[in-house]
Amino acid sequence: MPEKKEATLDKLPENIKTVVVEHTLPEEEKVCPNCNEQLEVIGKEVKKTLKIKPAEVIIQEDVYYTYACKNCEKTVLRPQ
Repeated sequence: MPEKKEATLDKLPENIKTVVVEHTLPEEEKVCPNCNEQLEVIGKEVKKTLKIKPAEVIIQEDVYYTYACKNCEKTVLRPQ
């Protein structure tokens, strides 16, 4: 029996759309509770989650019009 490979997000294809959601503190919380100085960003943690959006199902309705010449009353075939 072949070994199962553990799922990893280290090598995702580059052509997959990436949506970045930044989680930051609100301005009023960016203050040190001890000395009231402004807090500064000193690092970040990036967590990648692969999300699969289900296929979109639609009905395509093709409408083909039939044309006729009012002068000679001949019907012209609809476009293909």
